[in-house]
Amino acid sequence: MEVVHDKEDFYRKINNNPNKIYIVNRPIFTLDTFRHYQLPDGIIKNDGKVYLNSLECNIFSEYFNQLGIKKDFSSVNYVSDFSNFHEVACKGKIVVLGRYFTPGKSEIPWGSEPRGVLSKSIYDNKDSTRASNILEWKINFADVLERTLLHYIKKGLEDKYEITSEILKEYIPKVVVTSLPNRDGENRFSSFLKSLDIRFKNSNLVITDNYFLQTRDIQESTRGIGYQNKKRILKDFYKVNEIYSNFNSKRTQIIIIDDVLTTGCHFELAVESLKNSLEESSYEVTGVFLTATQSKINYNDEEKLIKFTEHRYETIQ
Repeated sequence: MEVVHDKEDFYRKINNNPNKIYIVNRPIFTLDTFRHYQLPDGIIKNDGKVYLNSLECNIFSEYFNQLGIKKDFSSVNYVSDFSNFHEVACKGKIVVLGRYFTPGKSEIPWGSEPRGVLSKSIYDNKDSTRASNILEWKINFADVLERTLLHYIKKGLEDKYEITSEILKEYIPKVVVTSLPNRDGENRFSSFLKSLDIRFKNSNLVITDNYFLQTRDIQESTRGIGYQNKKRILKDFYKVNEIYSNFNSKRTQIIIIDDVLTTGCHFELAVESLKNSLEESSYEVTGVFLTATQSKINYNDEEKLIKFTEHRYETIQ
């Protein structure tokens, strides 16, 4: 195990010795040293423990156990808040559970242990008969995702003021958990969301796969074409389903889940559709992503709709 100081240091060291874990000390984990698309293996927090990205924890543990090195790691999720909430009309954040390394954009070979296992597994699942149902995917995607969602659902429904007055009912906290449909209209999280929904009986919670609807068919593939071209092709691609128009309160948390965060274009389009449909500042948005695509080069964050701040790792109980 070794401490790295920035993304360049991380990539240099995994090239020289990929069999080590490369972590950062909490004080140097900043937006200047790492971003959601350039994450280290983990972090040393103030308690002195080593925490790894939550979807990779078991992969790293099993890898080192096979080498005869017993390691049990704690898990964390990457979190970063919207900084330009006035522009996007709401507060919000992204939550990333793991890293997606692709050939050409990173230094990690497909399927290489331990870092390349997660991204190769996601790719293989999406390119198989299991693509439309994440509950059938290999590795513990659903378990870690569910634990994260339960944390944010509980937090979002917490009513600190115990509002009972009819006059103040618009301030009762509410939560929506949903996901974006694929380009073909299918939704790989449908079965997962249904299994989550049947466990709850709460009128202030909606768990559904049709909160967002597509406004038209898109025949042209947008995979790998870049942020600006993707935004042009997909402009106004999503709208909020009218059957939920009366659900929101002034304290609504909208949680949007997806498998891979790359350019963030689809997520931004969903946030834009909320801006067009809902009362400004009456809701907050949390994007929960299984992984974020990792890159050895910097993306141009300035051209993106959503800007980020308060970059950190958080534990989920």
